[in-house]
Amino acid sequence: MTATTVDFARDVKAAVEYLRGRSDVDKIGLIGHSEGGIIAPMVASECDNVSFIVLMAGPGISGREIILAQQELIALASGVP
Repeated sequence: MTATTVDFARDVKAAVEYLRGRSDVDKIGLIGHSEGGIIAPMVASECDNVSFIVLMAGPGISGREIILAQQELIALASGVP
């Protein structure tokens, strides 16, 4: 509940480092969906061993705007006028 985008990026970077140490892994790629569309480029920019990234449905607005829109839609779906 308290994890941030930076926390998730740190987790992904640790996974990349783990994969880099395996002899049976040739190339490492990252696929990011939604918030992952922010995280994948963050990690790839810091890891020379990431060969490619695929971004799907990355946000086109700020995180603040996303949260406000989500809160509004959840409230409306719950019957709040």
